[in-house]
Amino acid sequence: MVEKTISKFRDVASRINFNSHEQNRQVGQLSELAKNYVDNGLRDVLEADLAEAGWGPLEKERITNDLPKEVRQGFSSLPKIKDIHEQINVLPDDPKYDTQAREAFQKRESETDRYKNFIEKEFKTGSYDIGNIVKPGTSLLLLRDEAMKKGMTFQEFGKVISDLKNEGKIKLDKYQKSEEPYLVEHPYKALGMKEILLDLIPGYTRRK
Repeated sequence: MVEKTISKFRDVASRINFNSHEQNRQVGQLSELAKNYVDNGLRDVLEADLAEAGWGPLEKERITNDLPKEVRQGFSSLPKIKDIHEQINVLPDDPKYDTQAREAFQKRESETDRYKNFIEKEFKTGSYDIGNIVKPGTSLLLLRDEAMKKGMTFQEFGKVISDLKNEGKIKLDKYQKSEEPYLVEHPYKALGMKEILLDLIPGYTRRK
């Protein structure tokens, strides 16, 4: 049974789709098949198979450790973080510029804090089952992906996680720690070949 699952998983994982709807369907298939790997203690094999097929760290999380529906819905309900420059309507030599810039920075910080509070509330550290195998908690890469869709920069997200950790409000499990180095790098560093190819298609937006 496990051998058949692995064979089917590798076949589905190797396919390249240039249509976002089809790739989302592919991710759904892989997510279902991945459960058999995990149930049989083959998480390392699962991750190796995904890497071999060209799926990157972000995609791996989508397949093996997706965000709960309520977390995605929570992000959707939060207001989009406004760009600082969009809030300033005068030139730098205008007497009103400094005041508008200061207010824009303060507003962005306030909006970012709202996301910080949401992430703290929804964040979960991995747990151990009776076999002493860690079950991954909330994916940092998927949290960042959702936050960036709402206007947060990857630098701001990295600071939010760093602050929450230093304040003792969240604790990272070993899988979350393995994601942490990606938080200081451009998000493309966490993409695999398949996601990069899709991002080259005009009008493509990553799965919400």
